[in-house]
Amino acid sequence: MKLETKQQIREQIWDKMAEDEIAQFPLPCFGRIPNFLGSEEASKMILKLPEFRKARFIFSAPDYVLHRVRELILQNRKDLLVATPHITEFIILRNIPPRMVRKAVTIKGMYKFGAQIRLNQIASPLDIFCQGSVAIDRKGNRLGKGKGYGDREFHLLKQEGVIDDQTLVITVVHDMQVLDNFMELMEPQDVKVQIALTPTEIIRL
Repeated sequence: MKLETKQQIREQIWDKMAEDEIAQFPLPCFGRIPNFLGSEEASKMILKLPEFRKARFIFSAPDYVLHRVRELILQNRKDLLVATPHITEFIILRNIPPRMVRKAVTIKGMYKFGAQIRLNQIASPLDIFCQGSVAIDRKGNRLGKGKGYGDREFHLLKQEGVIDDQTLVITVVHDMQVLDNFMELMEPQDVKVQIALTPTEIIRL
C-alpha cells in the first residue's frame, strides 16, 4: 500500500512497534513519540559524536525516549535547555550533582532542579537540538506525533536567536522508524534532521 499521508505513516509505525513489541513504556505508543526497545543503546550513540563532545549547550524535548540523552548531557557537564510539555515554558539545568541527574531529567525533576528562563535571557545559541520522532527518512525529513510541538519548539528558539545555522538537529529512533523517502509529504515549516541515532548506527542525513 502506498502511504499517501503523514498520518498513514505514523499509524503504520505505531502499529508495527506495538505488534512486534518494540514499543516500551509509556504505553500504548499510539499518539505518542514512541519509546522503544534499544533506546538506551541508541542514546549512548551520542557519546560517539565529536559534535556532542565539543557542545556546551544542548536542547532536549521532554519526550520520554530522550530521558537517557538528557542524563548523558548532564553527566557530561553540559548545560541542558528543556521545554515543558505543550511548550508552556523553558527550563535550564546546569551543574546538577551526579547523584541527582536521574531525577533531574524527569518532568517533575526539571522543575525541582532547574530554573525557569526567558529565551531573551539566553546569551549564546544552542550547539545541539534533540527531539524524538515517530518516523524519519534518509533525506532528513521527520514526522512527529502530529501536534506540531517539535517544529514549534525549533521555530520559537530560532526566532529568539537561541538556534542559529550552526545548531545541529539530532533525533533518537529505532531502526524500523527509518524509512526511505517521504519528502513529497513535507511542508515548509517541517524541521529537518541532520543526525539520527539508532540502536545499531549513527545516520548522518
